[in-house]
Amino acid sequence: MIKKTILSICIPTYNRGEKVFELINSILKYKGDEIEVIVVDNLSTDNTNVLLNQITDSRFINIRNKENIGGIKNIFKALTVSNGEYCFLCLDKDRVDYQKIGDLIERLKDNSDILFGYSKLNHFEESSDQVYDKGFPSVYNMAYLSSHPTGMFYKSDVLRSLPILSQIFNENKKFGFYNDLINAEMAVLGRSKIINLPAFYTETKEECGKVTSFTYINENEVFFFPSKRIEEFLIYSKSLYSLNITKKEKNKVLATIFSRGLIASTLGFRNILKDQSVCNHYLVQSRDVTLIEIIQINFKFLKAFFKSDLPVSIFCKIYISTIANAKILYIMARNK
Repeated sequence: MIKKTILSICIPTYNRGEKVFELINSILKYKGDEIEVIVVDNLSTDNTNVLLNQITDSRFINIRNKENIGGIKNIFKALTVSNGEYCFLCLDKDRVDYQKIGDLIERLKDNSDILFGYSKLNHFEESSDQVYDKGFPSVYNMAYLSSHPTGMFYKSDVLRSLPILSQIFNENKKFGFYNDLINAEMAVLGRSKIINLPAFYTETKEECGKVTSFTYINENEVFFFPSKRIEEFLIYSKSLYSLNITKKEKNKVLATIFSRGLIASTLGFRNILKDQSVCNHYLVQSRDVTLIEIIQINFKFLKAFFKSDLPVSIFCKIYISTIANAKILYIMARNK
């Protein structure tokens, strides 16, 4: 009797032939038939197609796009063509420990009502999972995190029912955190889970620096630049105030989103531009970000916040921005 596919590992790929070939073959060392591995090749021009056609395992599905649809859309195509009860995302540059796949499936079975979540990245010890209830707890803890997407998972049928997917496929926007908008919509529908299992790992910084990004081709598009962080914050905020949670809960999440965004656009930006490997990957010049520049970025972020038409009072905006700036000053003082 053929077992039902529980877990689909979905891999969007472009021009990483050897890397994705190695990743797939590693996953397929898992012997169970409750999994499938789906690769959506975004019309690679290297040897990806030749290598993938060599894989004969029946649990492997190879889809090659007729045209390059862009890296971001390709991620969601990979997720939505899955056949498993749950679909997991793994970027082609990352890796999965096949020896933990059985445990991963058992963790999913433990809470069959879970709609979405993620497996903690680069986690080297097993520990108990964290489960968050539907509504505010899941929104606050699982949405708008701007985190690396590998290891994120969704209940496949619920994911495919979300209206936001049409928006993603119809927009031609290089917004790298659509997953967080999906997470927010999932959060008001059901419970979420963090799986604390050493199963998914990102590429190393050294590996990152050797290959340039195929998604972002100039610094005006790169997600960690201040202008994109401001755009990210405004997109998140608009999404937040459309959710079916209380106004008080929305304001609490807003304060967290604002604080994260302001810190990421100032101190986070400074730290990234010091990292030569990351800069090489995104074709950005590594440099020092001065204190004056941090103050200027801070001002632009605050200006965008205060000019926004978010349904919060001016006093709420002042309070949120004051707390966030206090956090920045604390971090700067601590790191002197």
